[in-house]
Amino acid sequence: MKRNDRDRDRNTTTFDREGDYLQLNLHRARYAQQRFEEEGIRYIRPSETSDRFLVFGQGKDKFQFYAGSGLILGPYDERGIECMVEIVKFGREGR
Repeated sequence: MKRNDRDRDRNTTTFDREGDYLQLNLHRARYAQQRFEEEGIRYIRPSETSDRFLVFGQGKDKFQFYAGSGLILGPYDERGIECMVEIVKFGREGR
């Protein structure tokens, strides 16, 4: 194997192009939107090209959820759509 081939293989990843990464985030955002609607969770998606959601929990609880990374910004240190659904539906005590 030549040096250039080896360097090219080493630097190649699944998401080598930014467009692939953005498509994956949009796919995850569509899935999160589907889960929120299935569970009857109130949310706002400020932009159709973003993976960010504003999610409204019980009472005055509000969260920011990033579908691409699964990050939940709020009082809980959790990640993922399933954790977001559980927190909103059951709160911390119900888990």
